[in-house]
Amino acid sequence: QSFEFGSFLESIGRTVWRLQYKDGKSIHQLQCVIYTAPLGIRFAYAPRAYLESTVAPHFLNYLKKERIGFLRIESVNDIGAITFPHYQTHNRQAQNRWILNVKKDIDTILAEMHQKTRYNIHLAEKKGVTIEEKKDVELFWKLDQETTKRKQYTANPKSYYEAILNTPMAIQTNAYYQGIPVASSILLHFKHTLIYLFGASASQHRNVMAPALLQWYNIKKAHQLGCIYYDFLGAAPPTTQAEGGETLHHYTWDAKHPFSAVTRFKAGFGGFVRTFPKAQEIVLSKPRYWFFVLLSKLGLTK
Repeated sequence: QSFEFGSFLESIGRTVWRLQYKDGKSIHQLQCVIYTAPLGIRFAYAPRAYLESTVAPHFLNYLKKERIGFLRIESVNDIGAITFPHYQTHNRQAQNRWILNVKKDIDTILAEMHQKTRYNIHLAEKKGVTIEEKKDVELFWKLDQETTKRKQYTANPKSYYEAILNTPMAIQTNAYYQGIPVASSILLHFKHTLIYLFGASASQHRNVMAPALLQWYNIKKAHQLGCIYYDFLGAAPPTTQAEGGETLHHYTWDAKHPFSAVTRFKAGFGGFVRTFPKAQEIVLSKPRYWFFVLLSKLGLTK
């Protein structure tokens, strides 16, 4: 929802609307990305937005007046009762995020990690892994291609990473083994949080545990910047062992979830999971919305 991230989205060709409603001395803001589906059907997407039920009608009526079919919102709060029809939908942003409090003393943060995570950090140091802060899209892109091939998912285009590294919020940290890049991360610093946005690693030299040392460097960077939180982003949702969950370092998660492996890695650093409300689609025009749903079922929309 930051102005800066909206500017980044505009730089890669997205249409961004920044809406503001004044209620006496209070100012309420909502940043939306406007998408156009086939046949000109438009909808608004508001990720990580704070929206109160008393204020929501003002934004929704404006979007309706502008012939927006529906608002897809991933709120950080429980919006409460709204009069417009609305339906739960899948979250584009990670609904569960792994958060580490970095306001503590740095030695305390290290001591509170799982012993295996501390071992891997020290192993990487003994093996001679080094860390450098340097914006280098080619380095990240090469490692990202290896990562996506190994884990079999689709990467963002290189131009996307290049654009985000051009923002003042972005920091890139890289790990090297014997002078060869073996891991890289793209971070975003905003106010009191450092966000681990993207990560990539080489398929070779995985035994030197470079990603563990890289994360430790990032955590110390967050502490150095005066942040309160280091946000690891996505994690598997919490569950219980009775439901077949896996447990590490006081956290039990859904072992069958696609994020299970990364959750095991992140949980080792300590921290907690933050769960956001389920995404909603708030209908502003029933004909446009249901036609969009039909197009989605036919695979003609994003």
